[in-house]
Formats: sequence, structure tokens, C-alpha cells
Amino acid sequence: MLAAGIILAIMIIPIISSITREVLMVVPQHQREAALALGATRWEMIRISVLRNARRELWAASSWDWDAL
Repeated sequence: MLAAGIILAIMIIPIISSITREVLMVVPQHQREAALALGATRWEMIRISVLRNARRELWAASSWDWDAL
């Protein structure tokens, strides 16, 4: 039973990474550029602008992994 859970967890990784990539690309480019224009570093722009706007969808994508286990 443990082996089946591990295999399912590994099989779901490409799906989660694909969903995550799509969610991060949906954040509008002008919001990224606005954060950089206000003096944010690249990491601050990702943390504040991109991740904050994509939080709900990222949580939904990561919940797929818990359902697989």
C-alpha cells in the first residue's frame, strides 16, 4: 500500500508542475513591471506580486498532491 502511494505521488508531480507553471504565467506582465518600477528586486517582485496574486490557484494545484496520497 505504501508503494502505491509513493508511485501515485510521483505520477502526479508533472501535473502539479504544469498547473503551477500555467498559474504563474497568468499573472499580468504589467503587475510584474510595476513592482520592478517601484524599486523591488526580482525576488521581491516574485514574492509580492506574482505569488500573492497566484496564491489561491497554487493552493488548489498543491491540493491535488494530497488527494493522490
